[in-house]
Amino acid sequence: MIKFVFKLGLGIIGLVLALVFLPVLLVITLLALPLAVIGGFLGLIIKLLPVLVIGGLGYFGYKYYKENYQTW
Repeated sequence: MIKFVFKLGLGIIGLVLALVFLPVLLVITLLALPLAVIGGFLGLIIKLLPVLVIGGLGYFGYKYYKENYQTW
């Protein structure tokens, strides 16, 4: 009988804790998801930054050369 009361008490405590912390976990998840997406895009941009800089310099350098140093 004592085992049953002990298990029932732990079950009720577990159920109450689950009902209390479930909304908290949902809110934390909803707050963390946009941060993870933004962080992912930021990391991708940082990794691609050298490619973008060198590509941009090449593109604008060629455009400037074509406009100012045409030989024909």
